[in-house]
Amino acid sequence: ASSGVFIYDPTNNSWSDVSDKGMYYWTKDIVVDPNDLTQNTWYVAVFSGWGGAPNGLGGLYKTTNRGQNWTKLTNSQFDRVTSITFNPKDKNEAYLTTETQGLWVSKDMDQSIPSWALVETYPFRQPERVFFNPYNDKEMWVSSFGNGMKVGSIKTTGVAEFDSQPILFQVYPNPTKNFIIVQYIGEKFSKETKIRILDISGVQINETKMIENHTNISLSDLKSGAYILEVVTENNQIDFRTFIFKQ
Repeated sequence: ASSGVFIYDPTNNSWSDVSDKGMYYWTKDIVVDPNDLTQNTWYVAVFSGWGGAPNGLGGLYKTTNRGQNWTKLTNSQFDRVTSITFNPKDKNEAYLTTETQGLWVSKDMDQSIPSWALVETYPFRQPERVFFNPYNDKEMWVSSFGNGMKVGSIKTTGVAEFDSQPILFQVYPNPTKNFIIVQYIGEKFSKETKIRILDISGVQINETKMIENHTNISLSDLKSGAYILEVVTENNQIDFRTFIFKQ
């Protein structure tokens, strides 16, 4: 029992434990409610154990007074919760990630006990964190443990939807120093396919036509850092998108 929520006092150079008993073993994340200007409201994601004392403790916890009192918002609905992310465009909407139960969304975070719905188009059981694209309010990115990064499109309903089609492109080596190879692993290859490199803010740097099933692209002119690679087919449709890292 060595996990939990702790507050640091810089005046006394000391820590105080404000944990709920359910947080003693597998506290995963603390998120300050972005809608509370006083920063008194926190959400804490917790895993259950794999045997023994931590069993049955996982879920999402909430405090409105900086840890003096806690409420478990999810009862036994979720066994292991990793994180929660609020939609910056909708203060009552938040996405919750789990270890084996997939990605969930609530549209009523203003309620004392919010309700949750499975994001059925997200194709993997273990999402890790959700990020809203600050440069495109129609995109939501989700990292995972074992299934890469997925991009969801925010629909008119306000909920993200994900393309569950199989990935047909591979990019390697990544990270890389001087070049990358983009390889198509499907059956039919369109000669109208283009490869775009964008900086992290979404500004296009270059574009290369993919003339065969594997195309070598030089990165020697780029500075070290993270970039976005997009594979674009007919009608400027983005079929594949990933991060690449130039060393």
